[in-house]
Amino acid sequence: MRARRFALLGAITLLILSGSARAQPIPPAAIRDQGAAPASSELVELFAALCLMKFPDDAAADAYGHAKGFTPMPMERLRSLLGTAPGRGWLYETPLGVYAVTIEKPPYHTCTIRKRFATAPNIHNAYSAMLTLWSTTQRAGTLKELPSQRRSVGGNPTQTYLWALRSSDAKRKEELMALVTSIGQETEIRLVHATGNR
Repeated sequence: MRARRFALLGAITLLILSGSARAQPIPPAAIRDQGAAPASSELVELFAALCLMKFPDDAAADAYGHAKGFTPMPMERLRSLLGTAPGRGWLYETPLGVYAVTIEKPPYHTCTIRKRFATAPNIHNAYSAMLTLWSTTQRAGTLKELPSQRRSVGGNPTQTYLWALRSSDAKRKEELMALVTSIGQETEIRLVHATGNR
């Protein structure tokens, strides 16, 4: 575990010193090195590529989805996820499963990726490492992990991990979340980047 942390810090340092870190994608190895299973690694990598590197630029997010082959989400599924909030959604299928991708439009601007697992993965370490790498190399602001919460979401027990990101000028605060919800025999992981009013 200690060796993994040093490897991650080394990767962060190299990206910062390179001078071109701002334009670089988050290296997938930095996520996989946290010991995450392939399916949860893929979830975190997809979230990083779309919800961190493209969002909140909606046009860039749309272009990314088109290039990856996202398919429009059926309206009844979209409404079940967003309720009456404005937004759009897609489904993305890989050999490791199906992802539900939604972007909720302002005033509460969010990018969310959901995936269900038969066995609950430990998502915290890989997600936390990815957020640290992103906020440091992209100079996105000051990232702070908040106390986790246990609550009920839609009647299902949910563990919520929270991070707050404050911009360098302190005028903007963003929220990042990982929600782990038990739904029958499955576990849904929901990764969220919320920018709020912009």
